[in-house]
Amino acid sequence: MIPRREWFAMLARMSTPHDPVKAMEAMLHYLPMLADMPDAAFTPQSLEAVAMAPQSLHIRTLREVKEPLQVWWKANKPMATAIAAPIKPVNDEPTIPPEERANVARCFADLIAALDQKQEPERPKVRAHIVPESVLAEARAKLMAKRA
Repeated sequence: MIPRREWFAMLARMSTPHDPVKAMEAMLHYLPMLADMPDAAFTPQSLEAVAMAPQSLHIRTLREVKEPLQVWWKANKPMATAIAAPIKPVNDEPTIPPEERANVARCFADLIAALDQKQEPERPKVRAHIVPESVLAEARAKLMAKRA
């Protein structure tokens, strides 16, 4: 695959060797008209096919570029691969006995009832000890003495 601008530059050099710059400037205006062509169509082989096509004027016309390119692409584009549809099972819905359905419904009802009951979790009992300020001051003093 060749970038489109480079593909046109190469075509301009091949089809108008005496003035490729002028040919390139003219053919760059064809790019919007070739937007429907995929990038995979711009290959060395397609370039050869377009360059070998008859040319009537000094610079190739849009028709002299697009028609051979479309013909080449139709003959050389990759084949599309069809993907088989998934096989549907004969019975889409599983058969569940009514007793089992009732049992599941009862389990869900019990679960919802249990969630609706708001129970406060038991909190552990905390004992608070009040330490006199003199004991705290003494402990601080001991820590300061150790650090020094």
